[in-house]
Amino acid sequence: MRKFLAYEILMKKANADLRTSKKLLNDIDADYDIICFHLQQFTEKYLKAFFNL
Repeated sequence: MRKFLAYEILMKKANADLRTSKKLLNDIDADYDIICFHLQQFTEKYLKAFFNL
């Protein structure tokens, strides 16, 4: 049960990073360093969730 909760938390946080990067990408003065940071965080959290199954 504990692993499943960790998986859910990581997926929620990963999806939040992905949503944030998509919103920032649509901005006129997009800061690509910040967008790349959120995408890197998304990838890291997604992989952690995947390997935590």
